[in-house]
Amino acid sequence: AARRPGGGEAAARDVPSLEREQGLCAEEHAGDLRFQVLRGGATSAAAGGGALLALLLYCDLVNAQLPSMTLKYITKLVLRSDHRSVVCTRGGRVAGGVTYRPFV
Repeated sequence: AARRPGGGEAAARDVPSLEREQGLCAEEHAGDLRFQVLRGGATSAAAGGGALLALLLYCDLVNAQLPSMTLKYITKLVLRSDHRSVVCTRGGRVAGGVTYRPFV
């Protein structure tokens, strides 16, 4: 199937947004779609290998989508202890995410 820039399949364009949203909500309730707030640094290592692995897979995903940014720079930002990452996993695979630095 043809892929669009956002990563979805071409058939996803034909589904009205409300139906797509309801499908994604059903996936989330079933546990197939998960959102985790992860933190880099010693906290992710102490939380176990799952959090660190998810962060590293997220780094690879960002690198694939933003090839002009070096993997070293992306990893440095994602794994910093003062940054947070919301990582979306779908079917056990990292599907997306966002990294931010809270100013508190």
